[in-house]
Amino acid sequence: MKKLSLLAPPLVASVLLVTSSHVLAASSMEASPSSAQTSLETSFLLPSNGGTTDSSPGGNNNTPGEGGTDSGGNNTDNIVSGAFGVAYHPSKFNFGSSELPESGTHTVKETTANAKFHFGVKDKRRLEQQWNVTAQLGWAQEEKHLEAATITAKSPGVMLNTGTELVENITDVSGKNNYTISATPETILSSAGLYKHNATFNVELQEITLNIPEVKHLSEGTYNGYITWNLAVTPV
Repeated sequence: MKKLSLLAPPLVASVLLVTSSHVLAASSMEASPSSAQTSLETSFLLPSNGGTTDSSPGGNNNTPGEGGTDSGGNNTDNIVSGAFGVAYHPSKFNFGSSELPESGTHTVKETTANAKFHFGVKDKRRLEQQWNVTAQLGWAQEEKHLEAATITAKSPGVMLNTGTELVENITDVSGKNNYTISATPETILSSAGLYKHNATFNVELQEITLNIPEVKHLSEGTYNGYITWNLAVTPV
């Protein structure tokens, strides 16, 4: 019985030694460090002049980006030096000559035959940024201005100008179907800043009329005015 008792401790020691050996082997199989990173860097530039400045679709024969008046003489193409700017705008609204009534309102239609008036914004910055365009009516001479006059126009909506045709606008740039341009700025176009734009946005102005609310004290003569189009990033 005593001999059996003496043999027991070496058996226990042997089992413990084997278990410790397995723990050591598992630890030596783990990677350390187990990951690493290599940095990289690159940069991109937009195309020259921010990409092509598309010409007005109003019967235009200009080379894109070179500016000038379209073939119908109705719209002016601007030279946009970068990726963002007013691409083109109506050159002139002519309301001709009309006879005034004794008093009351007087409405005169734009008289240019077969005219197609367009306003366009080039935004090819590929940024999600808000902006808007306003139009404001002004007069060249204080003594020759039409008090409270407005210019109204209709529009089929905002279209994309591809340079060769107008196609459906599926971005966040929006406009109106009816505009009233006065001494107070009127929003013509606006971007909600939800898309990375790379396009020219077009608004065609149709059925343009000059509206005078009261002519009782309006004197005879020629009145010269202007519309200021203002494109600005919003909010400032």
